[in-house]
Amino acid sequence: MTEAHILIVEDDPSLRDVVTEALTDDGYQVTSAEDGASALELARKRHPDLVILDLMMPRMNGEQFCAELRQIEGLAKLPIIVVSAARGTEETGIRLGAAAALRKPFDLFELTDKVGGLLASSN
Repeated sequence: MTEAHILIVEDDPSLRDVVTEALTDDGYQVTSAEDGASALELARKRHPDLVILDLMMPRMNGEQFCAELRQIEGLAKLPIIVVSAARGTEETGIRLGAAAALRKPFDLFELTDKVGGLLASSN
């Protein structure tokens, strides 16, 4: 069995690095992008098993990313964890069809638990 591949889409480089390190330490393959447009290119090439998605980013925000991703064959049902500092993060996540939503600042252990649970349930 190969290790799961996670795509992190986050414009804050410090947060992106911390989450990448935590998930790599947990044994996942991790790819990251600083905006939705770059993340779409990576998703098409790498076909990740799960996406951790910030909603507020330059070039292409999280909502635009979700709309585009859901149109790509083989990625339409990809589990997404939405993260945002905005109020209403959970409601936005539900509207976008996300599997989970966390409001920033979130607990890193809660995030890694959600990742593990979602990947286990998708197998």
